Amino acid sequence: MDLFLSRRRSSDLDAVINYLPDTVIDRLIERKRAKREEAAADAAAAAAFGAPQQAAKQAAQQPALSEDEDLNFEELVALAQPSDLALDSYSARGLLNAAPRSAAVLSSLKLAQDRFLQRYSVVSASGEEIVLTFDMQLEECLQPKYRGLQVVKRWFLKGITGEPAYPGDVPRKPEPCWGPEAVCHAQLEALQAGDAAGVFRFASPANQAATGPTPLYRPLLQHEHADLLRSVQMRPDTALLIVGVRSNLPTEEPGVTQRVVYSWTVRLQGEEAGPEFANCWMTEAVQPISQNLFGSGL
Repeated sequence: MDLFLSRRRSSDLDAVINYLPDTVIDRLIERKRAKREEAAADAAAAAAFGAPQQAAKQAAQQPALSEDEDLNFEELVALAQPSDLALDSYSARGLLNAAPRSAAVLSSLKLAQDRFLQRYSVVSASGEEIVLTFDMQLEECLQPKYRGLQVVKRWFLKGITGEPAYPGDVPRKPEPCWGPEAVCHAQLEALQAGDAAGVFRFASPANQAATGPTPLYRPLLQHEHADLLRSVQMRPDTALLIVGVRSNLPTEEPGVTQRVVYSWTVRLQGEEAGPEFANCWMTEAVQPISQNLFGSGL
């Protein structure tokens, strides 16, 4: 945690790589090499078929990978899968995108001889209040020794995942302490209750100007149930949330109501939003993705 608190620039986090097992680092470097080769092949194919603009567009959509064989922290985040290093949207906002304002140990728990968890109360750079859990694993590794190597055991980082500081609580107005997930839950609760003012309260100024009645959003009104299926931190100031909704609208099948999936785009408001909303997460857009994707279990 001290490493995240004391960072001055993003490159300071390259030291996090030292806390990953060699097998994970080797796997990520191999993945980086494969991604570079794939990008080069795509660019060559696009150029051969006279589509340089398409090649440029594809390159812009790929994570920036350096030409050297080493790994930096930004590449680690872009290439890592949960089996390599578990990172979620809470850890991105609380630690990875910017140094947190503060962090305090809440608890430490040794689950087994080789597994250790430590939980922190964290206030992010924007003021969001989060609880983050560091998952550590004790593993064997090789360490240099005079005229050779020796096998030693070291603690390695397996993941940093988070949760709201106030689980179960739903915000009543935009405040910096609430994250995108809480904002989404607040709007879903208001939609279920038919509280238009409650929904509007968490819409960003830009979203308020564009909001109007449309049948695409009818399944959200007084819906029976909703689940937050996924939360992805797209950029430091933008989160994308996927929500599955079981509406109260009937289908042709008796006793089964419509299931709809929506995406919530929630953005961290800047100073241009005014003192009331600066550093608050507010909804920028809600879009339907698909209907009847889920079975009756939703």
